[in-house]
Amino acid sequence: AMEGIWRRIVPRKRRQEFFTQTLLAWIYSNLGEHGKAWDTTWATLFAMSTWWGWKWRCINVFNGSGTCRDRVQFLKDQARDVTTAHEKASMSGRSNPPRVERLIRWTRPSAGWVKVNTDGASRGNPGPATAGGVLRDESGSWMQGFAL
Repeated sequence: AMEGIWRRIVPRKRRQEFFTQTLLAWIYSNLGEHGKAWDTTWATLFAMSTWWGWKWRCINVFNGSGTCRDRVQFLKDQARDVTTAHEKASMSGRSNPPRVERLIRWTRPSAGWVKVNTDGASRGNPGPATAGGVLRDESGSWMQGFAL
């Protein structure tokens, strides 16, 4: 699956590090790598490969269809298209809007309402899973909760 694709696009001299890093180090080091890879940057090729690898996995898991003859060439083409689109947008004179930092926090429900917040995680699919939730009233007071 993806291991075979990675072995075809990751340069030999980088494979040992690529396949042995922790997840966080793997993501940061590859997204921070701006060296060239075919007609794009390595970071773009890595991002597109990761995204499409996940999409292909989901298609397989959920019994979807859709095949691609040469996934490596497909990924290279996708990364090149993203790079071309970015370069065209940069040359058009349009500047990117400034980034805005927004703090995200819990907000109360309207009077007379209850808010339910839930979260969950799993290890694999199928695999062991956990979930939890809390119900709070309009004043933010805890009413009920659950954990599975």
